[in-house]
Amino acid sequence: MSLVEKCWMITSNVSVIAVLIITGICFGIFVRPYMKKKKEAIAVSTVYIAVMLVLYIVPPQIDNFSAYMMGIMAAFIVMYAEDRRNIYQKIFLAVTFFSLRWLAVAMAARLDDLITKVFVFQNTIASREWLQYGLYVGTRILNLIFCIVFIAGGVWLINKAFVYKKDEMSIKEMVLLMIPSLVGVTGYGILQYYLNIYEKDTGKNLIDTYGFYGTLSFLHYLIPQLGTTTIELNFSAPSRDSVKEFISKIKQKGMEVHSYELKERRFSKEEFVEASIEIKAKRGFHTLEILDYMNDFSDVTISTIK
Repeated sequence: MSLVEKCWMITSNVSVIAVLIITGICFGIFVRPYMKKKKEAIAVSTVYIAVMLVLYIVPPQIDNFSAYMMGIMAAFIVMYAEDRRNIYQKIFLAVTFFSLRWLAVAMAARLDDLITKVFVFQNTIASREWLQYGLYVGTRILNLIFCIVFIAGGVWLINKAFVYKKDEMSIKEMVLLMIPSLVGVTGYGILQYYLNIYEKDTGKNLIDTYGFYGTLSFLHYLIPQLGTTTIELNFSAPSRDSVKEFISKIKQKGMEVHSYELKERRFSKEEFVEASIEIKAKRGFHTLEILDYMNDFSDVTISTIK
């Protein structure tokens, strides 16, 4: 192996380890507001990094998906051991970060593929090994920056939207909030499956053959966080005014109320209002805010959310 080949191999390994460490640090920052003490978040970050480094340096006979799942499970066990309150919230944090990491790194990878193909593997510089290596180092640095931006940006947006971090999370809230993450990571798995099947059958890379596939992949990873979804709320309240106040608040946040219906009922000599509201909201983050507003109104209970 020549010197330049050794440099390529070392740089590749260092870039992967750097992404693992940065991801672990972001995981610790992500869970810090939900933990009692800072050292608990540090322990989560440390365990995640340690497990992923061991799995990378001494690779077992498992795929990447299973390896990262093991890292998340180890971090979840540490979270629960350090603080046994609010287990549904901890499950939500683990699943959400698992999905966020996959989607963020996948978006960075699509940009990296494009830049590497254009600048590193040009025929005009193929014979100039050290120049090609220097450009490769530059793409590794850019890839690291992309990963930091996408992962840290996602962490910041989620923590900003989730206001009531110390409140107990119900299983219904957990399921609702995990849906965007599960949809995103499922879509990622399907796209990767097609990528692997094509390469196995033809011996070629699908993105190299059909470049637009990479663009579609990037948009798939990005759009779920930027798109909108329709949410149906059915709940009871003691008065029409409390429902109208809730609707006014969510409208101020830019959410669109498609329709709502109020019905007055009487139960045990007390009158109350049954409300049915259909809301169009930004996917993921606005859903968190809706739940926060529902918590603001102690006189409102959620019957169903779809």
